[in-house]
Amino acid sequence: LKTEKLARQVILRLDLQDNPKFLGASRGTGVIAGLRRLATREKTQPTPQADAGGVPVVSDSELSAEQLTPEQEQKLEPYEDTLRDGLTIDPVEHTNLVVIRFQSTDPEIAANVVKTLANVFRDNDIREETTGSQKAEDVLANQIIDLQERVTANEQKRINYKERNDLPLGPTQGQNLTAAQLNAYLAQMQA
Repeated sequence: LKTEKLARQVILRLDLQDNPKFLGASRGTGVIAGLRRLATREKTQPTPQADAGGVPVVSDSELSAEQLTPEQEQKLEPYEDTLRDGLTIDPVEHTNLVVIRFQSTDPEIAANVVKTLANVFRDNDIREETTGSQKAEDVLANQIIDLQERVTANEQKRINYKERNDLPLGPTQGQNLTAAQLNAYLAQMQA
């Protein structure tokens, strides 16, 4: 839940790179926050006004990291760091649940980040499961095609063998050579 990819998707979905309240909202002010930033050697983060280039808004269907240029990724890095620094994930004992918190001085940003993070994580998880199922389905389909080809080839070999050895081809009664000869002898004896 604290990956760069997920943070980037949340930032792009909420357009936080263009929200002037976001960068300063979770960092805190004052002496303690300043000492914390110095102690953890956080990167200096540009203000949204200083970053005139901006990052173009990407729609929800285009939230893959592969579609951003290195320059765009670099511009998003301070926003990702801010989001990940303000994020707290606490697992709930004996469950698969977690409590997601985002510390911000703006309650609307905090609520939107938490909701969007959970939604994007769920969407990514569903997409990965679906992709895995699709891959398994493709593998099985290819195996079925291979087996059908092998069955067809073996059937053709069987037919060719019967033709070369003058054996009856069909599965109908009387096609068995021994049975046909026996019936012919019986008919001759009764006549």
